[in-house]
Amino acid sequence: ASTAGGEAAAQRRRTRGPGDTHDDLPFLALPMPKGARRKPAKLPGFSKLFDSVRDWLEAQGSLPWDRSDDKDERKLATTVQKIRTAYSDGRLSEDQVRSMEDLEGWNWGDAARHGESSEEGEQGGGEAQPQAADDDDEDGELQQQQQQWIRLTLQRLASDLQQKHPSVPERRSRLRQWQRMYHPDKNPSREDEVKPIFEWVQKKWDEEFKREKAESSDKCEGAAAEAGQGAGAGAEAGQGA
Repeated sequence: ASTAGGEAAAQRRRTRGPGDTHDDLPFLALPMPKGARRKPAKLPGFSKLFDSVRDWLEAQGSLPWDRSDDKDERKLATTVQKIRTAYSDGRLSEDQVRSMEDLEGWNWGDAARHGESSEEGEQGGGEAQPQAADDDDEDGELQQQQQQWIRLTLQRLASDLQQKHPSVPERRSRLRQWQRMYHPDKNPSREDEVKPIFEWVQKKWDEEFKREKAESSDKCEGAAAEAGQGAGAGAEAGQGA
């Protein structure tokens, strides 16, 4: 039974990540690093959408009108807009883009491809600014999330160290764990987030050594004083005899 329990515990340790919940202290998950944000999902059912637009163009010679009295034409106009939106969001592959552009009568309308500027923006510089502003807003939001994570993590670590680990050996053991967990080398692409945490842990580690050294020095001085007092009392007793 003990062997089975040990294997289960080992399995739990193997499946845990650096931001997972621990038995005695739940740590907050690290924020997603810049450059590793989830890519938008591809447009589902593209082949079916493509076939419907192709058949319409072959039959009509022009794209459907979204204000038409014909219900099927309005529905197909929605499909056209869906494809254009996916193109603008960068959710179409190169092959899908080429397939659409090979259709006679197809155009992207006002949609600009994700990550690219329109010709007007390249010439006048006016259209590229909104995308740059959006990127700046996203980066600013990410920085706020990172700073909040750092602040909350420091609060949680400080509370845990003070309330749950009163003795020096316990605190040093916990700090040693945190040194490994929040070491910048152990968190690639997240160095900026974990560095303040690691520096705080190192500072606490140094304070523990100083505290231990001071306590040890006080004990030595106290022992020496007691020994001196005992020797003095023995000498006085000898003189009295």
